[in-house]
Amino acid sequence: MAFRINFLALNQPIKGDVLPMEGNPVATYSTSTSATAPVGTQYVTISHDGAIEVQVDGLDGVSDAYQNKKFGMVGAGTLNIPNVSEGAVITVTEA
Repeated sequence: MAFRINFLALNQPIKGDVLPMEGNPVATYSTSTSATAPVGTQYVTISHDGAIEVQVDGLDGVSDAYQNKKFGMVGAGTLNIPNVSEGAVITVTEA
């Protein structure tokens, strides 16, 4: 399974309740199964070629009830995760 974690910052303001997933990279992408978000990160995208599970520890501005949950993707695609800030740990595993 191959995947890439892209660390991004917004390049345009949020309009209403929609988060525009069109950002600028703040660091080189990671292919490590556990990566720490660098300074300037506001969200991440994870592109993958197979089934994955993703857990993010340390989402910014999110209540404790929603922290450290696993996201699951069945097939290939891209997962966008907002509210990721510096120091958040993103863990990607094969599902």
